[in-house]
This record gives sequence, C-alpha cells and structure tokens, in this order.
Amino acid sequence: AFINGTEGIGRFGDMRFIKVERLLFSALTSCVAFDAPKDERNIGTIISMLEHMLPNEDEHRYYNSSNHRHSVDFLFERIEGQNPDSISAEMYQDFKYIAGTHAGMIVESWLQRLTPFRTEEMSNYFSNDELGLDHLGTGHSKRVALFISAGKSDYFNFLVPLLYSQLFDRLYANWTWR
Repeated sequence: AFINGTEGIGRFGDMRFIKVERLLFSALTSCVAFDAPKDERNIGTIISMLEHMLPNEDEHRYYNSSNHRHSVDFLFERIEGQNPDSISAEMYQDFKYIAGTHAGMIVESWLQRLTPFRTEEMSNYFSNDELGLDHLGTGHSKRVALFISAGKSDYFNFLVPLLYSQLFDRLYANWTWR
C-alpha cells in the first residue's frame, strides 16, 4: 500500500527494483514491530534506520560495494544471533543479497518516499497511535464510522490508501466468521 500510494516518488517502472524495495521495507517494519522497544515502534525509527544506512563522507567510496557494512547490518546480525528464526533478519539478509551493489539506490528511494514523514511535525504526528486501530470496532461500540479526507493538498493523498488498507486489515482481524 505504501509503495502504491507513493507512486512517482523514488524509482518506479522497474518491477525488480520495486520488489527489492518491498523486501527492505518489510524487513525494517517487521524489525520495528517485533524487535524494537514499544516507544520506538513508529515511522521515525524506520527513517532513522534508513538514514544510518547512508554513508558518511569517509564511507562514500565503499557505498556501492556489497561488502559495505553499517550499523543497521550489525543490528540485524544481533537480532539473528538472539533469534535465528527472526523473519525480519531473514528478509534483511535476502535484501542485502538481492540488492547487492544497488542497495544504496534502494535506501535513497525509500528516503525519497518517506520525505513527508521527515519533517518534525509529521514525525511527531505519526509517532503515537492516537486512532487506536487495533481497538476499532471492539468493546462496547462495535459500529464505527470513520471519515477520511486528505484535505485540499495533493501532498498527503498517499495517506488515504494507507489508512484504508489498515482499516481493512483490522476489519478482517476482528471479523467473527460464522
């Protein structure tokens, strides 16, 4: 949903590139969801991880080398050491293997896609779940109406399909099959 919602941002058109982008984002999001402390389970942590994957001036000549290692590599090694069956570590290793020397372009593409979240206001806005999607439609009130509008600007239109996909996931998870 995120890639589809941010079409035109990053490098589109090459399906292999997009699949490797998905693999990286899946690895990072599962790492944040399952392995990060509760207060760090947000988009800001993912952005920080991506930023740590970029080279500094001293590392730039090694950036496109498949042997280049950074703090996120060491994080996933530690996760794999603690849990050899970690799905996030497995996806990350697959990303590193498949992306090879193109890993830097994929990281840069994700940072472009996440540009709206890199402002302090958006980072703060998305750092906490105030909507409570995991509790929506449960408890005393099973019926909920949620009206979604991105406003007058097209800049945030990509958020609407993201929210819809989350709502449908919650609806499916809360549905009692008879």
